[in-house]
Order: sequence, then C-alpha cells, then structure tokens
Amino acid sequence: MSEGRTDLVTRVEFPSGSMEDFAMQKVIDPISNSNLYVIHSLPSDTLESILEKGVYTEEYAKRIGDESYLRNYDAEYNKKFISTREGSMEVWGINRRVALMISSDRVTEEEIAVKTDGEKLIHRRAKPKDFLGLLCFPADFRGELDTSIKIWRQKPQHSLPIYAMQDRSLLWPIMIPNEQINKMLKERKKNEV
Repeated sequence: MSEGRTDLVTRVEFPSGSMEDFAMQKVIDPISNSNLYVIHSLPSDTLESILEKGVYTEEYAKRIGDESYLRNYDAEYNKKFISTREGSMEVWGINRRVALMISSDRVTEEEIAVKTDGEKLIHRRAKPKDFLGLLCFPADFRGELDTSIKIWRQKPQHSLPIYAMQDRSLLWPIMIPNEQINKMLKERKKNEV
C-alpha cells in the first residue's frame, strides 16, 4: 500500500437517491453510539410489514383497523407500549433473527411498574422514519436483505443500514468491520466541510 493512501471503504459512493445512498447516509457506529437507539426484536416473517408500516401496539392496530396484526407479547402493558431494550440482544436470551434499531428519541419517560429491568418503552408506534438500522445474524443476512429490498425499491428513503448482531459490523450497503465504520464516518465529515 502506498504512503498517504486512504482505505477505499472511506470513499464508497452510490448513485444519489438510490437505496444504498439513503442507507449510507444513516450509517452510525452502533457501538460508540448505542445511546442513539433501542432494539426491538421481531419475527422475520413480520419484517416486510414493519418496514412498510412501522411497528405498533395492539391498541394502535385496532384504531387503524389492521386485522393482520399478530399479538406477540405476554405483558398486558404491551397493548399500549412497544417493548425495546438497550445493548446486546444476546444478553436477554432473545433468539430472533432480526431486530430494529429505533431512535431512542421515541422512548417514553412514562414509568410502568411491571416492566423488566433494562426495558425501554415506546408509546403506540414507531414509524419507518424512526428506524436507524437493522440487526441480523450474518448467516440470515441475504434473506433479510431480499425482504427489505421489496419495500425499499418503492420507498428508497426508508432504506436502512444492516449491521451484524454480534459485532455490529456493517453488512449492507457495503460490508465493513465495525472498526472501519468510524474511519469512514470521520472521512465523510471531513469531506463535508
């Protein structure tokens, strides 16, 4: 490698307005910026619907007449609140293959006495514009990407970066290890000035 050459990954560009371009604009370092998001795990078969409509509570589904809503919780307070967590999914024994990174701005300050430790609640709904990324296992990545692209082709502005569940490396729109994400973001910021 010649002296002074920057890593190629810091200079990746996609056509303006493409799914990849919108996703790259949303890339963050998910390890050093974990305060920016909460995690909501979901069954893979609900991913397409959630990327299109958002994630919402049973109460909200009834209000908008969504008869396809499937209840997937046990706690009574989840009729009004979406349960999310901070940190690693493995810590809570969640074995789902995919999770949403939702802006922590959506977390309500309302206290519920029965919620579990580490649980953060979102009142009623999180819209697709509140999503910051997807987390999945690299082995499942292609299936989740194929599902996501169905929605993102119609609404490229809703495209999200996809990160690996275990080490938070970026899987899509480009594959780079987590330690390279900061390097890429610093280069981007330098070029914006």
